[in-house]
Amino acid sequence: MNFLFKILTIFSFCQFASSNQEETSLRNMLFTNYNPKVRPVEEITSSLNVEMGLALQNIESFDQMQESITLNTWIRQSWHDYRLAWNSSQSNLTFISVSKNQIWVPDTELLNAAGLPPVYTLKGGLNLYSDGSVFYSNPVVIKMPCSLELQLFPFDTQRSRYCIWFM
Repeated sequence: MNFLFKILTIFSFCQFASSNQEETSLRNMLFTNYNPKVRPVEEITSSLNVEMGLALQNIESFDQMQESITLNTWIRQSWHDYRLAWNSSQSNLTFISVSKNQIWVPDTELLNAAGLPPVYTLKGGLNLYSDGSVFYSNPVVIKMPCSLELQLFPFDTQRSRYCIWFM
């Protein structure tokens, strides 16, 4: 009985481990001769538009003495990679998930950061769509300066280049 259970367990894992042939074929087609280190523009002098957004999850801390704020956010970016587009004659899939090391990803960071970003174990998600558009959502903790003007405290409105606070 124990032997039969082991055989059935191994067989069930083999079924779950098999990949979707359509996705496998699409990935082979897309990533053959694809170099993720090359910026996705046809002309070297062309620019590439990368749209960015910031989804605030919560305020981790606000340090009045150091005049800094720490935010838990998701940085959302989207751009178009013409080299990774496909049509319905090649695959009926509308999108696939890819990893950051498989495709070109913009290198972004906060230039006026007040601290080094922590190393994240959560890598974020990268979706590649059939028209070549890419959507990347990446978690990040940002610590940045937030200078304060306290002359009218507690009836003040804090406005700075980086922070807007109503106290």
